[in-house]
Amino acid sequence: MIAFADDWGRYASAYRPYERSGSLNQLIETPNFDQIAAEGALFTNALVPAPTCTPCRSSILAGRYFWQTGLGAILMGS
Repeated sequence: MIAFADDWGRYASAYRPYERSGSLNQLIETPNFDQIAAEGALFTNALVPAPTCTPCRSSILAGRYFWQTGLGAILMGS
């Protein structure tokens, strides 16, 4: 199983030990995410092949780079 949390992931309270004091994850409680992270893997540094989330999601779903799928996006109308 994979839980893909882009854009908000670093604000989960599971990341408190890795952020400086005063970060938003000091204010936000995410107990469900924290439990999943404690039972699995928590990434503190990740690189993606595209600057937006949709191509990255298509890469995960297809197992290929987004430009190899022939689609610019996986969302209807994009």
